[in-house]
Amino acid sequence: MPETEDNAIREIHFFIVNNYIQGFKIKDLLAKYPISSSTLRRGFKLIYGESIDRFRLRLSMQTARKMLESGHQVKEVSLELGYKTAGSFARAFKKIFGVTPMYYSRGFLKSD
Repeated sequence: MPETEDNAIREIHFFIVNNYIQGFKIKDLLAKYPISSSTLRRGFKLIYGESIDRFRLRLSMQTARKMLESGHQVKEVSLELGYKTAGSFARAFKKIFGVTPMYYSRGFLKSD
């Protein structure tokens, strides 16, 4: 992979890490960085081992997990992370952690 593409992918990774809660689209990133969509998607997965969407979801759900562990309610967490419904948040959480956020928060609270 050419150095300019590698640098663009690493800058996009940095941008995502610092802005994953905010809404943005891949096309918005492509407008800011000199790289094609297919090269970005392929290169990101090659360098970081997962797709951009999965990476962003995993970051969001790690934040959700921390919020649940600190006592926040599921609905509050879902709104904070920009989900329109608690159900869509619960599906995303389960995709990453294998359990619903309600089940997770109950289990977490019981283990203390």
